[in-house]
Amino acid sequence: MTVSDLSPDALARLEAKLVADLEMVRKVRALLEEHRPLLATTPAPVSVSAAPASPIQSPAPAEKRKSSEEIFLECLVQMPEGGFAPQDFKRAIYKVTRNFPETSTVKTFLNRMIRQGKVIIAEARTGRNGSLYRCTIPRPVPAETPPASADSPAVSAEFSPAKTE
Repeated sequence: MTVSDLSPDALARLEAKLVADLEMVRKVRALLEEHRPLLATTPAPVSVSAAPASPIQSPAPAEKRKSSEEIFLECLVQMPEGGFAPQDFKRAIYKVTRNFPETSTVKTFLNRMIRQGKVIIAEARTGRNGSLYRCTIPRPVPAETPPASADSPAVSAEFSPAKTE
């Protein structure tokens, strides 16, 4: 680009191309993160260098953000025990990330979880809505209140000191 090429329109076109390139890099990085567990199991893993030095910075450091796999697993555990459709799963992910995942990404994730035994098909259905799935990952137990003391009337008789006759 020469000085004679500099105009507001030319700069706007250049900026649009750079933004499109940046978005493509982010999509490829997300795909790489999604498939990283599969790459780690291959005999010769592909080495990926660190992000190239560029003047454009991410809005949040990569260390603080959760991977898409972690977010998907958290949403999966929160799904109803009776079963859920892929659309319900996509909505749960949207509530966390404020971004709807692509249908192919959700299908790929659910198929991988089925192979790992973390998800089962609760009801096989054909058509647009698809099958119902059920998560088999144990749900986290909520923190319970401390146990009642021995003086409490809620303690049953079998745990009370026995009287000898």
